Amino acid sequence: MSQSPPRPPEQWLIGSYHHFQRDRLAFLQACRPLGDLVETHFFGQKLYLINHPEDIRRVLVEHADHFPKLNARDQGGLADLAGEAWQRRNRLIRPAFHYTRVQNYADTMITHTDHALQTWHDGQTIDLHAVIHEITMQIAASILLSADLSDMGAEIAQLIAKGQAFLSRGGGILAALSMIGDLGQFQTYKRLRERLIALVRARRITGEDRGDLLSMLILAHDEHGDQLTDQEAADEALGLFIAGHETTANALTWTLYLLAEHPTIQAALQAELERVIGDRLPTVNDVLPYTDAVIKESLRLYPPAWVIMRRIRGAISLQGYPLDSRGLIAISPYTLHRDPRFYPDPERFDPTRWIESDPPRYHFLPFGGGQRICIGREFALLELRLLLSLIAHRWAWSRAEQTPITPEPLVTLRPKQAIQLTLKIVKTGY
Repeated sequence: MSQSPPRPPEQWLIGSYHHFQRDRLAFLQACRPLGDLVETHFFGQKLYLINHPEDIRRVLVEHADHFPKLNARDQGGLADLAGEAWQRRNRLIRPAFHYTRVQNYADTMITHTDHALQTWHDGQTIDLHAVIHEITMQIAASILLSADLSDMGAEIAQLIAKGQAFLSRGGGILAALSMIGDLGQFQTYKRLRERLIALVRARRITGEDRGDLLSMLILAHDEHGDQLTDQEAADEALGLFIAGHETTANALTWTLYLLAEHPTIQAALQAELERVIGDRLPTVNDVLPYTDAVIKESLRLYPPAWVIMRRIRGAISLQGYPLDSRGLIAISPYTLHRDPRFYPDPERFDPTRWIESDPPRYHFLPFGGGQRICIGREFALLELRLLLSLIAHRWAWSRAEQTPITPEPLVTLRPKQAIQLTLKIVKTGY
């Protein structure tokens, strides 16, 4: 056995950095056949790529203390925190996303989506991601903040797109310089943050509990009796609001795109919805196995969390190889979900692979895994199910143009090109 794991082709000094930046997903895919543990480096920074579910479980669960979240710290929002600070904040926020509480959000999700669908018309061509992003943004603003941010919809969408590009380039000086021409985005962020701080202060004065996430953040105390400051509550709410609608918007966009590419599967989905739902609105209690399978298969091919990063702390080995304690770990659900050992014919969009049973745990990680699995997972899955049911029950759709669509791996996995869909009404009267 070699003393180190297999390596991809590397360049002097920079290692695999150029290959990764040129096409991140292709690089990760190319490394998978090299082995379940692959070692490379970016400018001397060691990076280990983990490609097997059992090793992923060891990193995210069994030995999670040896693999803390990359760039976690003691201050910031839930996604940024580490250690005891993360545990305290997680205990504060998690009740808002508990399965039973999330079910109560269904009516709001349905109402906002139904209102948006009333504006669609037969033969209309839509910019899919922009339209879905607007719907999920209004849902998140209503459920999480009890606020109407429709007047800032376009600005928020652009802010998120620019912010994702910024963070995906490392958020360093070069990325900052690239945004000098986009100072308007900083003004949008500042205005949005100030608006949320004003909301927090108004709620603090009245003591009103609206039953939303913002009220929970304002009113909750930790075990020491401490509360979040106005700024902390606003920043936490802002982070959850952005992540809460961006993740679902991307996932639903990919699902509708795949169904446009596979009209037979789209028709099978619509047949189930007509059979189960009939002439009413969908509910959380509807039994829709094929709809659920379509969503899972879409999340398999285009997982929102396309890569999970960890750093290595202390002496530990994987696959019999000792890991450099200064190194980083990369787990790619995008690559894992396309491994033919676990998913036969992995590039094929085939919802029937989910009908009989789900794959073993840690073979399927669209929202990450372990203790730091996405806190909004249940929220996103419910929203995906209800929105897809509403849309597909009333409408059919096809690609308006056949330009290639490629995924863009930023913070989440977004379509790089605009997806234009032409709508055809299939059901009216409710």
